Amino acid sequence: MISDPSLPLIETWATEAGLKWRVGAASATVAAYRMTVSNEPTFDPLTRGSASGGASRRRGLELEWSVPVTSQLSTHGSWSLNDAIYTSATVEGEDGGAPIVLNGLRVYNTARYVGAADVTWTAARDR
Repeated sequence: MISDPSLPLIETWATEAGLKWRVGAASATVAAYRMTVSNEPTFDPLTRGSASGGASRRRGLELEWSVPVTSQLSTHGSWSLNDAIYTSATVEGEDGGAPIVLNGLRVYNTARYVGAADVTWTAARDR
């Protein structure tokens, strides 16, 4: 949802390279990525509003797997490491004070890592 249509559009450039392995029905992938973001929307906790115009760099690693344990039981998962920092961003200081430079700080509200895993059981079908 666009809460402030006057903010410029976010621009992103991304590159990713990875490998995939498959042995029988099991598979695994690993990929490294790098993203640069322009017009980064930044939440300003003092004014409780959003600012735009900053930039960030995000790089990380993604892992995924799918492994059948038996004909009815399998496990799947994914995990990502995300190193996201501001490369050029400032927010207004408190009560109109000096601007606060965010360069080199972690991007607000961006997880350092995220993962999910599951075990799936499929009932046998009667023939």
